[in-house]
Parts: sequence; structure tokens; C-alpha cells
Amino acid sequence: MRRELFADVTIDATPQQVWHVLVDLPAWKRWNPVLPGVEGRLETGAMLRLTVDQDGRRRCVQAECMRVLPARELSWLRRWHVPGLLDSEERLVLEEDEEGTRLVVRQRFSGILLPFLWPRLRSRRARAGWQVARALKEATEAVSAPGR
Repeated sequence: MRRELFADVTIDATPQQVWHVLVDLPAWKRWNPVLPGVEGRLETGAMLRLTVDQDGRRRCVQAECMRVLPARELSWLRRWHVPGLLDSEERLVLEEDEEGTRLVVRQRFSGILLPFLWPRLRSRRARAGWQVARALKEATEAVSAPGR
């Protein structure tokens, strides 16, 4: 079984400007309300340590960096204990359009626990996807605005 959530927003900046904000991992604590900490190397196969802030509770989780396509996509895979139990792939995709950059935050879930956890995951993670999309938009537009 697989389920997917997504959020999208248009950012008034080029994909390169959005990417510059996205790959500045130490700065995530200033703009990202859901993942205020990411440590590791942004390269395919590298392990990342994510600090997750969910409902006021912080915890650290491990994730494998899946794709790093400059100015196009950043994604990672989180597994809950054992592969196939509950996996989530999170993708931040940048698409250039006439208004700037369309950011799509896509979360794909799979695993044998998914049917039992889906109602809770759907509500929490959908909200988190929108929060990340809006926060990245605001952070990018603040540094890429004309005259800055």
C-alpha cells in the first residue's frame, strides 16, 4: 500500500535562488518550522540527521539522501526501524515557471503499518508539508527581493 501527500507554492525567485536557500542547512533553524535541523552531506546515499519538530516535541531521526539535483530536487528516505514497516520519501521539487519557481513538497508513504497509521499521518504530515512550502517561500523571497 502507498499513499501520497503534496503541497505546492509559487515562489517569486529563480530555481537557483530557491536552491541556494534550500541547501544552506545551518540556516534551516531560522526558517523551517518542521525540520529546524539537518546535518550531513547533501549527496546521494549519504545519511542525514533530521531534527523534527512535531506538535512542540523535538526528536532526531535518520534519513538517507536519495536525490540531489541542483536547482531541481532534493529528497530523502526515512525508515521507521525496519525497511518496509513504515517508510516515507520526502521530495522538494523545483519547477521553473513564468511566475518564478513552483515548489512541490511531495511525501510518499509505504509499509505494512501504513493502513493503521494513515489517518494520523495524513493530518499531521499534510499540515507539515504546507508549513515547509510556505516557510521556504518566505525565506527565499526575503533574500531574493530586488534591492537586497
